[in-house]
Amino acid sequence: LENIELWRNIRRSSNPDDLLQILEKLLELLENMDDIQEKVRVKIKIGDTYISYGEFNKGIGILKEVLDWDISEELKAEGCHILSFALIFTGNWIEAIKYIKKTLYHAEKTKNKELLGRNAYHIGVFYWYLSNFKGAIDKYNLGFKYGYIELFEVKWNMSDALIRLGDLKNTFQSFKEGYKLSKEMKNIT
Repeated sequence: LENIELWRNIRRSSNPDDLLQILEKLLELLENMDDIQEKVRVKIKIGDTYISYGEFNKGIGILKEVLDWDISEELKAEGCHILSFALIFTGNWIEAIKYIKKTLYHAEKTKNKELLGRNAYHIGVFYWYLSNFKGAIDKYNLGFKYGYIELFEVKWNMSDALIRLGDLKNTFQSFKEGYKLSKEMKNIT
């Protein structure tokens, strides 16, 4: 748990060059860690951070490495999820589809509704990128059904897909629901 806290503090670094050097040092320190699940959890966060800073090859390499280890289904789903989006951003669509399918497979094995909802939503985003707006709406609805926590985000993206399909009546309703949910979220936080 202290490693996750360390990661949060590292990520807040304002200097990207310093951050990348710290991540390299952290990777070295992780080699001596005995708890494989915690080691993988931190490596997934490090891989995600590299990807966030545009170091796609480094992040992708770390994620692919740990996904071959004997780890929990939640960690496999999380790692595959992050990896699939990194592959989308780098234009590796075919490989991204492979990891999207793996994400869904591992998420379904966990029976974790939040994880299933988040991954269904992100698959919808992938469909949207492919201009498959009907598929995107179906996955957004599935994410909504599972109770994806960012409900307003689902509604906003669903509205965009509905516009592209020419369904103005349902677009307005979706925007309205998204607006209401976003206002409710502001009141909660």
